[in-house]
Amino acid sequence: MSTMDTYISEQNGLPSSEHVIMELIRKIDDTEVALDTLVHQIGNDTVLSARLLKLANSSFFGMSSKIGSIQSAVLVLGLANVKKLAISVSFLNTKGASPILIDFWRRNLLIAYCADWLAHKTGHPQDICFVGGLLHDIGMLLLYSKDPESFSQLVHDQQCGMELIIKEKEILGFDHTELGAMLAKQWHFPEDIIQSIRCHHTSQAATISHIALIVYCADELVNLYKSITASENTEINTSIPADLIQYLGLAPEQLSDWIIELEKMANGVDSILLE
Repeated sequence: MSTMDTYISEQNGLPSSEHVIMELIRKIDDTEVALDTLVHQIGNDTVLSARLLKLANSSFFGMSSKIGSIQSAVLVLGLANVKKLAISVSFLNTKGASPILIDFWRRNLLIAYCADWLAHKTGHPQDICFVGGLLHDIGMLLLYSKDPESFSQLVHDQQCGMELIIKEKEILGFDHTELGAMLAKQWHFPEDIIQSIRCHHTSQAATISHIALIVYCADELVNLYKSITASENTEINTSIPADLIQYLGLAPEQLSDWIIELEKMANGVDSILLE
């Protein structure tokens, strides 16, 4: 049986060598990051720049004129959006990817935008919530990179979060939340992101931090959205505890409106992944 150390030491396909991205995530909640420095660092990475500009010019943003430089992207889209795009494109490499991996990133990107949206609604930092949502399942990506076939079958058989965790512990002796948190800690990510990765399947996130709570709620809302769109059942039920629903400022009668918002986000995510 492989240990978590083995998975992390043998990981591939994750941008651990891209210093600019790692540094950007480590300082994601630092409002004093120098704009010129960020533009220079991203501009010096030709692959990252090309992928970021392609995404900036996608239908998701609906620009009337072409964005031709990182500096123009910052001016037109804003620094916060460019930071999120840079981090997203460094992880989102779907070219030639298997359908299950594309679905993985579609779901994680949707959770990232949902977490960003919830952060805005509740007055919490949007950047770090976005990154927490995007990377909350990074442990699953590690499992996939080591053994795609076994992982694909595991995900296919166990769709629910806690069921998946129980199955992983039975097979591996640990689960993807522990593995992801260990990797994030090794990469010196902010503690709020580490805890978001560790706690995104449990309402105990509410006792850890506001960021972890936002990511947990985003994960649950996307699960709800997925369950509704995957069936003909229009009844809206959520496993988010009532006190957390109240924390989000969400009345039960508003939940259907939130599902509509998630539909808009999902369409936006598809436009990003299909570019």
